[in-house]
Amino acid sequence: MELCHALLRDTGIAMLPGYEFGRQPDELTARIALVDFDGARALQAASIDYLTSDLDDAFVENFAPRLHQAFVRMQEWFGTL
Repeated sequence: MELCHALLRDTGIAMLPGYEFGRQPDELTARIALVDFDGARALQAASIDYLTSDLDDAFVENFAPRLHQAFVRMQEWFGTL
């Protein structure tokens, strides 16, 4: 829980420990709550443009830019620890 509080305080990104969602505390999992993209549009693009390839960073950046930004900020923040 301390990690979640520190991340929120320092980056503005909200995260909850996995045990709040029924996971075992020793798993050390967490969930980020951020859904702000057009899922139908992303699914359509994934089924056409990415039919034969893996979804990549460019896909996330294009179809879920705030999610991409959150992960970049988290990566930077974790790099300072």
